[in-house]
Amino acid sequence: GDINDYHNLKKHIEDEDPDVIFHLASQPLVRDSYMDPMYTFETNIIGTVNLLEIVKRCKRLKSLLIVTSDKCYLNENLGKEFNETDKLGGNDPYSASKACQEIVTLSYLNSYFGKNREFENVNVATVRAGNIIGGGDWSKERLVPDIMRSIFEEKKIIIRSPDSTRPWQYIL
Repeated sequence: GDINDYHNLKKHIEDEDPDVIFHLASQPLVRDSYMDPMYTFETNIIGTVNLLEIVKRCKRLKSLLIVTSDKCYLNENLGKEFNETDKLGGNDPYSASKACQEIVTLSYLNSYFGKNREFENVNVATVRAGNIIGGGDWSKERLVPDIMRSIFEEKKIIIRSPDSTRPWQYIL
């Protein structure tokens, strides 16, 4: 389904009545965010709000994990690693939308979830994932898939940002 389709999403979540939800439904590409910022903001922010509104009504839900991005931090090009206490922000639509996901989730957490709140039995957390390498990811503009496509097509391997330093996670 489409996370932007509130009614369809609500129906499916209510039908499943899950114990745990992992929110991975985002527009994941920086370059695409420049080409279609409205879709990026709608999907990453309003989609997250849709999910948070729906899970408030889940009877059995115990945990909600929302995956955002390491791009949620305000990048001031200081050449240092980010940590969780760094300022959120974004100089591009993708980064701004990811920072907003964090802010929206914190707003809901402080207003509705957790100790002494209406939904105190639901644990809500975010994880700020970096780049992922793993089976099944053949998205465009991804390092390993681009290298593999170049090999298969017998083309020169081009690394778009050879001086960039990014965190990587391998998921099988």
